[in-house]
Amino acid sequence: MSDFRLRVFAAAARTLNFKQAADELCISQPAVSKHIKALEETYQVRLFERRASTLTLTPAGLLLQRRCRDLLAAYDQIAADLAEFKQETAGLLRLGASTTIAQYLLPEILASFCAAFPQVQVTLTAGNTRAVEQALRAQDIELGFVEGVNRSAGLIYTPFKDDELCLIASKDTAAALPPVIAPAALPSLPLVLREQGSGTLDVIRSYLQAQHLKLSDLQVKLYLGTTEGIKRYLLKSSCLAIVSRLAVERELRSGELVALPMEHGQLKRRLHIVELPGPRSPSAERLRAAVLHSQNSTEQ
Repeated sequence: MSDFRLRVFAAAARTLNFKQAADELCISQPAVSKHIKALEETYQVRLFERRASTLTLTPAGLLLQRRCRDLLAAYDQIAADLAEFKQETAGLLRLGASTTIAQYLLPEILASFCAAFPQVQVTLTAGNTRAVEQALRAQDIELGFVEGVNRSAGLIYTPFKDDELCLIASKDTAAALPPVIAPAALPSLPLVLREQGSGTLDVIRSYLQAQHLKLSDLQVKLYLGTTEGIKRYLLKSSCLAIVSRLAVERELRSGELVALPMEHGQLKRRLHIVELPGPRSPSAERLRAAVLHSQNSTEQ
């Protein structure tokens, strides 16, 4: 179908990597090349420049990429509208979520959703909060799920769950520390933290500001892009970290990691659904409702 061919181009244009585009679309790399070649022959233009291992868009490719975004959104809306007409939920639902939410919250909800609506094809892209917001603005996703305390103008944020950040360390490292950590002691502790742009780091920065401290006051030994990486690092080092309790529940239960109380209580934050203003597809509407319902049921 012509819309699938355009989806192949859109994935290749976004990733600038035919193999990655093939993996996203669950097709072979030769199939991606075949679809791109067919588009180039149809429009009699070259869409990509291929130099050694580098792939770039030509001016014609850049033009098609801009047109493609609106056209594919229209295809998705047509599918959603016709499915709604038949009282069905179907089509492609593109989601983005910050890493903690994508790994520890959404999978269970998505499993139930996909079982209830098997005609919906769901794609979930994980990244930090800034990356999710950028993907939403570019209309690469329809719904986002983010952490953090900052808000990006022009986007709508709906809280759906409270989360706690905790100071953690390996059991050996924790045994050598005071039972309660005062904010004034934080600059003396070796830390590994999430990367710039992450919602977790936003919350830490706000907490430090309230304690008259700055991020630059801390001994940050390493910034890592995933909480899983941070956990593995802590088990082999004397560093501490501040991460979501959702991400370390298993390790805290097993005793591999220990949560150290903070003198001024817990670091709280709210997780949010983020979206562009305007109508949502039926699939997005139903998933949004499922997320809100799931968390409300959990908290009752």
